[in-house]
Amino acid sequence: MSTATPSRDHAAVAACLFFATMIAAGATAAAAAVTPLDHIVAVVNDDVIVASELEQRVQRIRRQLAAQNTSLPPDDVLRRQILEREILDRIQLQLAAERGISIDDPSLNR
Repeated sequence: MSTATPSRDHAAVAACLFFATMIAAGATAAAAAVTPLDHIVAVVNDDVIVASELEQRVQRIRRQLAAQNTSLPPDDVLRRQILEREILDRIQLQLAAERGISIDDPSLNR
């Protein structure tokens, strides 16, 4: 049997509700502050291409084309072309690895 008085019970319940509310508010604030780090834009067999990789390549190609004074295609076209090229590159690398094909640095630098 409990020896707590009704006012003590109310205070305990109020304290529990207060802490539960604070924990829930903290979890909600933490969830709202979470931003996605990356997302998958393509799956190539057992490999993935994530948005940050695609974005880095898009930026690199933009700089190269700008340095050559080459006009850029529309952004969606450029991204699609670069993604398609990245997929083909990954497939080629995977096929080479499956077949045991490799190239050493001196041969590559010729």
